[in-house]
Amino acid sequence: MHNLPATTPTNILACDPAFSALRPDEKANVYKRQEAMEYIDRARSKSKACLELASRYGHIAGWSQVRLRTLYYEWKNSGRSWRELANFSKRARSTSLARRFAEHYKRYCENNQRASKPAYRQMMLAFKSGARFEGIGTWQDVWCEETGIHHAPEFYPQGWTPNGMTYRNMNHFAELTAREKAATRIGPRAAQAFVPPVWTTRVGLLPGQVILADDVHHDAKVNVPGRNDRAMRPLEFAVLDVASAARVASGMKPELIREDGTVERLSARREFKAVVAQVLLDCGFRDDDQGTTLIGEHGTATLNQADREELLRITGGRFHFDAGGVDKAAVHKGMFAPEGRGNFRIKGLLEGGGGHLLAHNALAFLPGQVGSNSRTCGVEELAAREKYNTSLIKAIARFPEHKQKLFFSPFCPWVIYREVVASIYDELDRRRDHDMEGWEENGWVAIEWRASEASPWMPWEAIDDMRPEQAELCRKLANLPGNMRTVRMSPREVWNRHKHELRRLPMWALVDFLGADFRRVAPVNKRGEFEFEDAELGPGKHTYMSVIEQPDGSAARLQPGRNYALTILPANPSKAVVTEPETGVVLGVSLRVTKANRLNKRLLELGQEMQEVHVAAMNAPIQERHALDAAALQGGIAANEALLADLARSEDAEIVTDAASDGTGGGLDEALAAMAGRSNKGKGNGGSNEW
Repeated sequence: MHNLPATTPTNILACDPAFSALRPDEKANVYKRQEAMEYIDRARSKSKACLELASRYGHIAGWSQVRLRTLYYEWKNSGRSWRELANFSKRARSTSLARRFAEHYKRYCENNQRASKPAYRQMMLAFKSGARFEGIGTWQDVWCEETGIHHAPEFYPQGWTPNGMTYRNMNHFAELTAREKAATRIGPRAAQAFVPPVWTTRVGLLPGQVILADDVHHDAKVNVPGRNDRAMRPLEFAVLDVASAARVASGMKPELIREDGTVERLSARREFKAVVAQVLLDCGFRDDDQGTTLIGEHGTATLNQADREELLRITGGRFHFDAGGVDKAAVHKGMFAPEGRGNFRIKGLLEGGGGHLLAHNALAFLPGQVGSNSRTCGVEELAAREKYNTSLIKAIARFPEHKQKLFFSPFCPWVIYREVVASIYDELDRRRDHDMEGWEENGWVAIEWRASEASPWMPWEAIDDMRPEQAELCRKLANLPGNMRTVRMSPREVWNRHKHELRRLPMWALVDFLGADFRRVAPVNKRGEFEFEDAELGPGKHTYMSVIEQPDGSAARLQPGRNYALTILPANPSKAVVTEPETGVVLGVSLRVTKANRLNKRLLELGQEMQEVHVAAMNAPIQERHALDAAALQGGIAANEALLADLARSEDAEIVTDAASDGTGGGLDEALAAMAGRSNKGKGNGGSNEW
C-alpha cells in the first residue's frame, strides 16, 4: 500500500519483543494493516474508506468491508495498538511438546558423559515412571492434553509416545551444541575452543613491547651419550616477540635420567630464569612509559613474586611479567571446579603457526619422530626404534670413545640436533614468504629491483653504495616495468630494525635476580685463574681470568688463593660475574679463557693482548707500592742528565747524555768515559784536571 503513507515509525514496532517473535510474513501483514487503519482513521467517512480498501484488496482473506470496519474499531478502542492487528498464532516459535521438553532433554544429555541416545532413554524411562517435569507435568497430564480426555488410564499405555517426543524429533529441536557438549561433558577449558576469540592486531605495536614465553617438548627423541641409556625428548623454553614474530631467545636441554631413575626436566627456578636473563642481556627492554611485558604462564614458564619485583627494580619498573588469566571456574555449581590452568589463547602466536607448530613442521624430517599426539598420530615404528637404540647403547659402551662414533645411530645425537635446530630457527626468522597481519600498516616492507628478468632481485639500498654514474644507470633499469617489487620484511629484519631502541642490562645487574642457583665458589690459583669443572657448562675444565672489569670500567686483579663467587649463565659462558662469597657485593666481570688454534693468527694476537692486560693488572699494585722509589730513581737520573749536559757544554765536548730510563746507567758510563778521555788529553798538553 505505497499510496497509504504510514504515520507511525516502523522502528517502534521493530523494537517490540512481541513483534520480533512474529514470522516475517506476519510482520508484513501487520505493517499493511497498520497503514490501512491509519488511512481509515483519517477519512471522513469510515464506511467509504473500508469499501475503497475492500474493493482494492478484497481478494485477500480478512480484507472485506465488514472485517475492516470491525478491525478498525477494535484497533481504535485498544488505544491504536498494533497487537489488535497481529495473528499471534503465527509466531516464529510454537509451544510444541518437543520444545517444552527441550531443556529437560538437554539436562539429561549433559549428565551423560558420552552420548545422547542413552540420555533420551533415561528421560523417557523417568517420564513413563510417573516423574513430574516442570512446566509439563506427568505423563497423565500429557495424555489428557493430547487426547482431550479428562481421565487418564492408571498405567502408562503400552507403545504410546507423545507426539513430537521421538528421539529424532527431540534432537531436531533440542540437540546440544558443540560448546554445550564440551562444557558439560569435558569442562570449561575444552569449551573455550567454541568461544569467539578476542581479536588483536599488531598494527602500532613495536618490537619489544610484548614478548611471549612458553615451554615445549620437541616431537623427536635424541641420544645423549654419556648421560642417558635411552633416547629422550628435547625440551625448550622459547621466547617470541609479538610484533615482529621473531624468536628472540631460546634455551634447550634434553630430558636427563638421574641416578635414581627419575627424569630431570625444565625448571622454572633455573632454566626459565636463565632465558629471562638472556632476554635482558642480549635483547633488552623498552625504556619508555609502556615498557616491555613478558607473558608467561602459571606452570613451568613462570616467575615467583620475588623475582617479578626484582625485575621491576633493576629495570626501573619497565619490565613486567604477566602470567595471564587462570581458567578454574566450573560451568555450573553442580560440577566441581577444574584444576587451574592458564588460557592458551593468550600465547596463541607462540603455540600456533608462528612458533611451536612451525618449528615442529620444519624439524619433522629428523629421525626419531614421536608424533604430535601419541594416541591419534603416534609413529608406530618408534617402539622398535627405541628398543634397538637401547640395546645398541649398551653394546657400544664396551668400545673406546673414538670407535663409538663409527656406529650408526637410529636417533640424532644431542649435539647435532642442537645445531640443526639453531639453523632451522634462523631460517624461519629470515623467511619472507609469510602473510602475517599488520605488516603493511606498520611499514615493514622492502623494495627490491633487478636489471632484467634473468637477474636476481637486489635490495634498493644497494644502489646508494654504487658510483654515481652506475647508480643512475641502475635506477633507470629499475624503473622499467617488472623490474621493481615490494616484499614483506622477514621477522629478523623487523627485529633488527628496532632492536637499537631497546636498552640492555649489564650482566652484573642480574646477579641478585639469578640467585644462588647460578653461583659457584672457586679459588684463584697461582697462575691467576679460576679453574673448575661444571657439567652444566660442558665437559672438561673451565678457566676464567682473575683480572676483572669493574662496573665503572676499570680493571682490577683478584687476590690469588682467595675464594670468590662466580655467576655464570649456561647459555652465555663467555663471561662470569665475580662477587664476594660472603656479602654478595659485585666486584666485576671475568672473561673465559679459550684455547687458540696455533694457525689462527688473529686468535693468537687476541690471546697475547689479553695476556698483556693480565700482566699490566698484576704489575699495577707493585707499581703503586713502589711509586716513591720510582720517583726517586727517575728524579736522580734526570738530575744526572742535566748535570752531564752542563759539563758537556762547559768542556765543549760531545757527550752522550741518553741515560737509560730503566736505571742501568749506560748513558752515564759513556759520559764518564768521554769525560775521562778529555781530562787525560788536557794533562798531556800541560792543562789542569778539573774532574
